[in-house]
Amino acid sequence: MQSRRELLAAAGMAAIAALARPVKNAFGSAAQPKTPVDFDVPANACDCHVHIIGDGRRFPFAASRVYTPETASVAELRLLHRTLHIDRVVVVQSTVYGADNACTLDAIKQIGPSARGIAVLSDTTSNAELDEMHRGGIRGVRIHFEALKTFDPELVRKSFRAAAERIRGRKWHLEVVAADWREVEALREEVAVSEAPVSFDLGVLTLSAVDPQVSRRCRVCSRAARRMSTSRDRITI
Repeated sequence: MQSRRELLAAAGMAAIAALARPVKNAFGSAAQPKTPVDFDVPANACDCHVHIIGDGRRFPFAASRVYTPETASVAELRLLHRTLHIDRVVVVQSTVYGADNACTLDAIKQIGPSARGIAVLSDTTSNAELDEMHRGGIRGVRIHFEALKTFDPELVRKSFRAAAERIRGRKWHLEVVAADWREVEALREEVAVSEAPVSFDLGVLTLSAVDPQVSRRCRVCSRAARRMSTSRDRITI
């Protein structure tokens, strides 16, 4: 029978061995579908909202992030889309990278012509950088209101107008990440006259009180639409 000291020593050696293994073993692969697709998927079907999370050594996370995700690679996405018979994809900039769009642009480049992307801009993003992003496949920008600690309609409108001005003259769209339906209501007039298409992403957006004109100007991303599909009074695709 091993002594207590021998058991502790063995446990310590096992822990050291585990730490010595490659970091990639600490993370599982992205989940893949288990049920085969048994219907005809339309040609050019598009996954309109995915995030790619690359190697942290090559694409460092923003210090301001509120969580740290596992890797989600282009290879795993390709396998998923092959299983689901999806031909096209929109790669959306994840909040964990802030306004550093390098990982998103790299993913679009890897995937090729069937991919487009949505970027996040900072106050210092130049027009030259916007041009470069366009050449790299970016076709829209995200506006985040989730970071607001309290509802501020003036700040919401100011942020929307600033983003709309940044992409004026480009064939891009605005993706609004709203955490509160009042943020959408505050944008009633801005959305109605927007030159760029507008989509609302991820929010709990019960919009029965919002002007129908706003609804007609909007396109809701797939995840939000699935949540809203049970109510006639909510936006649908």
